[in-house]
Amino acid sequence: MSAPLERSPMPNIRDVDFAYQPIIGTSSLRVHGFEALARIDTSEFSHIHDFLNHSYSIGKLREAETGLLRSAISKFCEFPEKHF
Repeated sequence: MSAPLERSPMPNIRDVDFAYQPIIGTSSLRVHGFEALARIDTSEFSHIHDFLNHSYSIGKLREAETGLLRSAISKFCEFPEKHF
């Protein structure tokens, strides 16, 4: 039986990347907004729900969610305006 994988006390927000899915109106075919899809693939976490579950289990879910939100907004702000 192998030893359990050691996990850091607080997952690193920088390990999470975001893909932005446009939300398009079917009648106008115009972009109305974007959905931020979180992606992670590290030796510790292969899915974002693993990252969030671990954050919850150590009592750091609020900090993780706040960090993810800030990171998603920061990356979105780098988009050129022509995409809107």
